[in-house]
Amino acid sequence: MGIASRSVLGSSIAATVVVVAGMVSRDGGDRQLASDLPSTRHAEHATQPSLGGHAPGLTPQPAAARAEVDPAAPSPGSPSCDLHVYAFDLDDDPIEATLHIDTPTSSRSVHIPATGLVCSHDVTSDTRLYLRAESLKANLWSRPRTVNASPGSTHEVNLRLRGPRFRGRVLDAKTEQPVSGARIIPREPGPRMSQTGGTSGVSSPQGEFDMELSPSDHGGGPQLRVLHDDYLPRAVPRPDSADPIDILLEPRPRCSGRVRLHGGGAAHRAEIRLRVTSTVEAVGRLQDEHLLREARLHWVARGCQGAWGEVPVDDVTTLTTSADGTFDHPLAFPGEVVGYVRLPGHLVERFAVTERERCTPVDVTLEPSPEPNGRVRFARPDGTAFRHLQVTVSEATDEGRGATIQVMDVDDDGWLDTSALREGSRVNIAVAYKPPGSHDFHTTPMAPFVWAVRQFDTIKVERK
Repeated sequence: MGIASRSVLGSSIAATVVVVAGMVSRDGGDRQLASDLPSTRHAEHATQPSLGGHAPGLTPQPAAARAEVDPAAPSPGSPSCDLHVYAFDLDDDPIEATLHIDTPTSSRSVHIPATGLVCSHDVTSDTRLYLRAESLKANLWSRPRTVNASPGSTHEVNLRLRGPRFRGRVLDAKTEQPVSGARIIPREPGPRMSQTGGTSGVSSPQGEFDMELSPSDHGGGPQLRVLHDDYLPRAVPRPDSADPIDILLEPRPRCSGRVRLHGGGAAHRAEIRLRVTSTVEAVGRLQDEHLLREARLHWVARGCQGAWGEVPVDDVTTLTTSADGTFDHPLAFPGEVVGYVRLPGHLVERFAVTERERCTPVDVTLEPSPEPNGRVRFARPDGTAFRHLQVTVSEATDEGRGATIQVMDVDDDGWLDTSALREGSRVNIAVAYKPPGSHDFHTTPMAPFVWAVRQFDTIKVERK
């Protein structure tokens, strides 16, 4: 049985025609990506080719144009597959590019002229080929295409160059071990990153990443931002090529320790409210845009008082201790830490960790509450219960409201649990009201005030 192969180039995309014993067939396994070419091409008859027809929206090439044949073809008689490869830019115009052919055991690069490339590749058995095109002039790449090849098979593949490609490794700056799960963001805010594989935009267990920008994000930003919950954010200049790069991340400072009961046992599921505080100048070195935006909003709301670099920045989080009473939590940024530990039936305990001491675990012991049923009642001016309130109790400092101690709702009779507060201690009280049927506390019936704790007291809520 005779097999003939030739290219019909009446359009800007060469059509591969394979004739088997007088029958006309075309490889359909790897015709094109749905996003690559909006037009549909039809097979021309092998004996009467239509040299004047072309795909809609594409300019016909001269009939003399032919796909270039790769000179580095396998030796005659060796098992191989044929590849007919064409590269296009975002306007669907054929362009020159470099074709990268990867298999599980080998790699090869071939030049693709604008007229397309016909090449053969050694295939001794069913093999999966990975094809990707790279621009000759800029860091522009196509998505990888998978070809299931076998000896004697023929495949036509259209590759469209889409956007810059970034690849490399994310490593721990102290241990140089790979960092898994790091997010690589090529623009701010987050991009619509194309998924070229399971690790696109996120580092693998080996710390590796390989990603590209989609056409809608072409250009991106001047930097790559790398984020991970256990590491400080990092911004690195966006590479000019797809050469692999190493990105080193500094571990976040951590706050850790143990919480014990007065009798010596572990405080299981104790609530810890942590607040870390720094300045705009210090946080700005981390290039954390989210924190800086929040700080600017608060600064403007206060009438831009004080120098911008000295504006305080804080981050608040809530966690619980494990079964053995321990905790270990990464901080958003280096700074001064204040924590409050609360467990039902016990007095709340405060601890503080300076930036120098942050590597030293804290040890907190909880004392039983002398008033386990202690509470305070919130009432309207006429003495009736003020329901649907959320009350935030925080430190009373010279600067105003400090670290949060507890946030709780009053019950249906207006009572708030204050058994964890020490009698006579001074705290800041902020009240928010949630109207019946609403899910948000969106009104403040009175201004925050300082209160000296007195159990079973009544606080009358005066409207502002």
